[in-house]
Amino acid sequence: MLKIDDDDDFTSLITQIIVTMKQMEEETQSKNRLGMAEPYFHIINYLHDVLSTNFPDDRTLCNLQHYFSIDNEKLCVLFDISYFKGFNPPYQFPFYNSDSFDGLTPTMVINVVSSSTYNDYLGLTAQICQKLGIPIYVFFSNHISNPAIVKAPYLKVIYLDNGNYHIADLSEVCCTEGKGYINHKRLIDIRPDILPFKFGIMKLQDKYRINNKDYATYRLVLIDRNTKKILKTKAEKSQMEAEEAIRKAEKKASEKLKRKMKEMEEKVKRETEKIRKLEKKLKEKEKEAEAEKNRADGAERKAQKAEKKLQRLKDVS
Repeated sequence: MLKIDDDDDFTSLITQIIVTMKQMEEETQSKNRLGMAEPYFHIINYLHDVLSTNFPDDRTLCNLQHYFSIDNEKLCVLFDISYFKGFNPPYQFPFYNSDSFDGLTPTMVINVVSSSTYNDYLGLTAQICQKLGIPIYVFFSNHISNPAIVKAPYLKVIYLDNGNYHIADLSEVCCTEGKGYINHKRLIDIRPDILPFKFGIMKLQDKYRINNKDYATYRLVLIDRNTKKILKTKAEKSQMEAEEAIRKAEKKASEKLKRKMKEMEEKVKRETEKIRKLEKKLKEKEKEAEAEKNRADGAERKAQKAEKKLQRLKDVS
């Protein structure tokens, strides 16, 4: 039962209501998560991988209970993803207790909606995030087909800027899995002072089947502000690095082969020039030998003529 003193103001009343309702619903929400569909687990594992891989100096928690204190009341909230910028203690948590870190709250939290959690995520959880002063609360629907208000794809970002909370939402995809094109006009771009990326929706090739009917599935993607490319998972980065290493090795091997071929061509050219010179010298020698032979033949013919002439003279005398 809620206990409200006469001097409690409206804010205190709302706080007590939030705390009480959240505690009542927490056990039910945890049980509901046990029956979550595959697309739910795929997306939170993907986001945890992307954030942890690309921002190793920050901390990303996945599907962990968070304890906060609001007006001396202890509150437990379960976030799919919580991202702490500039905070990364060298150990793992069984749960996160903000009181152990001077009341530190996440920089960003993400919840992926299901048919059993959308009402809570859009209402109570959003209020709690604002009460705690969490700068960015992301709500994403990646596979459910009803109710219409959260039909996939649907992305809502509630963010704190200049002391006030604002809402940005998106239901158009910016890209399709397997295709390189990104429509940068279909992105949510908020808080560049703390977020090095923008938000977008990718349409996936995989389908979600329920009641013998197939539905499209979607992914929340983070677009790097500098490269304008989708941030990659650890496996994707490893594959990209391996492919880059192969390209460099192939390029190096190709350049080495080109150098060898050039050296061989130059060597062949030098040897060919030597052969040409030798052939030229040989031809000159052959010409000299031919000339010498011609001279010798001429001398021999002259000698034969002289000998015949001398013989005739002898015969006359």
